[in-house]
Amino acid sequence: MRRIVMVDAENIEKFSGLFVGNISEHFNQNTICYGVVDDTQEEKQIPIALLMADFIKRELMISWMYVAKPYRQQYVMTELLTNLINNARNTKIVKTISCVVTDEEVAEYLF
Repeated sequence: MRRIVMVDAENIEKFSGLFVGNISEHFNQNTICYGVVDDTQEEKQIPIALLMADFIKRELMISWMYVAKPYRQQYVMTELLTNLINNARNTKIVKTISCVVTDEEVAEYLF
């Protein structure tokens, strides 16, 4: 069973395999981070997706989005983005959400 979890300083390292570089260096007090885990029958939690954003002056700037290859094309990131947007909307303090991408295919997908 898959589920979305809030990623914090205590469990951030579990998601390090879904990030290029040192994930702890990019996680700070302004980072809002969600992950998706797949709970196996052996009661293991396999991290399968990661979404990181930084909250700066009423704006959420998405800095990282990644879904493990075996789980792509299954709307995992769509669920994470929807969760982020809905939670941001409910806080009523986030004015805008931005994402900078370097891959044209990703930009087209997001539009």
